[in-house]
Amino acid sequence: MYSAPVYYDNKIIGIIVIAQSLNLMDIAMKNLFGIFTIIIPILIGIAILGGIIISNKALKPISHMTKVAREISVGDLSKRLNLPYTNDEIGNLAQTFDMMIEKLENSFKRQKQFTHDASHELRTPIAVIQTQAESALNGTGTKEEYKKALQVILEEAKHMSKLVHDLLFLARSDSNAEKLTIENLNFSELIEGIVNELAPLAENNGLILKIIKNDPSYIRGDQTRIIQLFYNLIDNAIKYTPAGGKVEISVENAGKFIKTSIKDTGIGIPEEHLPHIFERFYRVDKARTRKSGGSGLGLSICQWIVNAHGGKIEVESCEGKGATFVVWLPTSKK
Repeated sequence: MYSAPVYYDNKIIGIIVIAQSLNLMDIAMKNLFGIFTIIIPILIGIAILGGIIISNKALKPISHMTKVAREISVGDLSKRLNLPYTNDEIGNLAQTFDMMIEKLENSFKRQKQFTHDASHELRTPIAVIQTQAESALNGTGTKEEYKKALQVILEEAKHMSKLVHDLLFLARSDSNAEKLTIENLNFSELIEGIVNELAPLAENNGLILKIIKNDPSYIRGDQTRIIQLFYNLIDNAIKYTPAGGKVEISVENAGKFIKTSIKDTGIGIPEEHLPHIFERFYRVDKARTRKSGGSGLGLSICQWIVNAHGGKIEVESCEGKGATFVVWLPTSKK
């Protein structure tokens, strides 16, 4: 209901009253209440059902991850989630999980192979020492035979000592326990010293060992490890180069890095072996003895030293035409 006065000459001459029945509104409100009474439970039911479906769909990858994790916990590292990648938290988690398990599997494989190879390398010298000792203890040999047996035992003991030392070095490096003593080094003088030290060995093998380029250069590094790095590389070049060949060393400044090349005219490395030569205990020729092929740890140690100094090592080779090892190390001012 609405009412309003009517004025004329500032006097009320009447009142207008307007009214409308509320029956229709009451009926509409009652109908709306009834509709809500029916629709709201239905909507709630749909929302609950939809929530269940959506949550199950969202949690399904989590359940799958839990199942795979339980299978992995019993030792099966070959399992993977293999979930389709989605650009969300679950997708990123699944991808990270697979990457982590792959790294763990590779790590355990390397550890297993490492243990197997180390055992194999140690088995031979132990067997030789045991055989020589048993033979000497028989008491039927001559003085010269006893002396020869002791020389063999000494050589095998030296080999085992070097092998154990290399294994301990790699074990410490894997656990980040191997610390470097960083200092300023005159790199060009360091290379000259290493070459001069190895020159008699090259001469005895009938080789030419020389530095063809040696730019004045400086680095920050661990002197002991840098010497070990290039001693191993040059020694390998001499070892695998026949008499009459040559080993050439080149040191040049290349921007922020010093490029050091060790090039030989030796037997070279077959192309299929190049991706594996820095792996531990890897030998290109499986039939090589340790006297000619070493223990297979030298290049692994070289790679670690280079990486620890922020550099990289590369190799180029053609079978029968020699090999070139290139080491890149960050340069520093004098």
